Amino acid sequence: MIQKLSLKDVGPAPALEFDFAPRLNLLTGDNGLGKTFILDVLWWVLTTTWAGEKAFPTRPVPESGSPEKVELKPEISVALRGLPGTPDIQNRSHWRWGTQEWVGGDTETERPSSLVIYARIDGSYAVWDALYAPGNLSSFADAAIVLTPSELWDGKEELADPRGPAGKRTIIGGLIADWVGWQQRAKSPEFEALRLVLLALSPPDEALIPGEPTRVHLRDRRDIPTLATSYGLVPVTLASAGMRRALSLAYLLVWAWTEHRKAAERSQQPATREVVLLIDEPELHQHPAWQRVFLPAVLRALSLIAPEAATQIFIATHSPFVFASIESLFREEVDDLFVLERDGRVVRVAELPFCKEGEVGSWLGSRVFGHLQGRSREAELAIQAATDFMAHREGQAEQRLASLAERLKELPQRADRGEADPSALIRKEDYKNLPLVERVHVALQNTLPGHDEFWVHWTLVYRPGRRGDPA
Repeated sequence: MIQKLSLKDVGPAPALEFDFAPRLNLLTGDNGLGKTFILDVLWWVLTTTWAGEKAFPTRPVPESGSPEKVELKPEISVALRGLPGTPDIQNRSHWRWGTQEWVGGDTETERPSSLVIYARIDGSYAVWDALYAPGNLSSFADAAIVLTPSELWDGKEELADPRGPAGKRTIIGGLIADWVGWQQRAKSPEFEALRLVLLALSPPDEALIPGEPTRVHLRDRRDIPTLATSYGLVPVTLASAGMRRALSLAYLLVWAWTEHRKAAERSQQPATREVVLLIDEPELHQHPAWQRVFLPAVLRALSLIAPEAATQIFIATHSPFVFASIESLFREEVDDLFVLERDGRVVRVAELPFCKEGEVGSWLGSRVFGHLQGRSREAELAIQAATDFMAHREGQAEQRLASLAERLKELPQRADRGEADPSALIRKEDYKNLPLVERVHVALQNTLPGHDEFWVHWTLVYRPGRRGDPA
């Protein structure tokens, strides 16, 4: 399990530090601040390999008047929990400029046996099983398997020995072949595990229930797994993008744990008691109703296939529904929340307390999502102008209205340019001659629907024809 991660001169910031929780770690923040990067680095510190592009040193922009060349000493440091009765493991990697690679780390210290699964944003997956590594870091990369989306579904093979006679070995059978094989085998524990995991990961309105395999295309002689839905059998190859991602995760969880158990039996070693799961944007392609239940379902699925293993999960997400979904299960002693934020020209990480916000709109308005409003940007500017006016901040209100006017001018205009055009009233010549309170009211009229809750606050201070300041 990962306890701490420290980064220096690598990625989006000169320095980042994380003290991770033992169960659930949530990472969020604006695009481009490094959420996926952090997951990639976590995969690296656990496996000494990269699932995609390797991390590169920070490229600082020289400040005006300062020397262009900045001396960098890129470093990745990690603290891992050691074997029972042993001290924690400290590993440090540094960037070798000459070969453009990361090197270092303790090659002698024995690490706990663990299973690492990484669901990446592009639909690819990576799996690393410590039982396939002889025990030192120099050979850890050989235990890693990286699968493209097509390899996950159709299987992957490689040459048994590139230096020897021709021959191949199977890396993974693939979702289609393994699912059908498990289903057609009598009393298959793999298929029973898959069935339970699919039920756990199901969307609220349609259980994921395997149906009988079928043929799809005349010239494709494979039997294709199906889902038994309320409107008939659906071959998994024809399922929606969101459904396919859920099926991929369900299959890989079952496959990785099944192969781990088999490897433990063959090597006469105990099965791992540690599973690390990395998921980049679990909400991808999912309806909000599914986002609201998916992460708790992942926790249930892991407890079904590996009930005796401790699970550490790292989630990078943009979805307020994901945060709302875990309010009843988040525990401060085993879970944590990290927000990557811009601070001028640098990125910082804030470890925030998890506060129950209740409904999704409140999550959007929290610091986690930068105090966003669940309205259009134009409506937000109008409300900010009204709020400034009510607080006697006339100068700020004028600035908000000016920003709103510029924004509305940039939007495509209606062909008839009638009164229904959102910017029609604001574009009129006499608009700028109206008192500030009337201009704020016009801005609200043009951006808010009549049932918006903000009208309750505005009608407390606004009266038609009133030209003065709020009380």
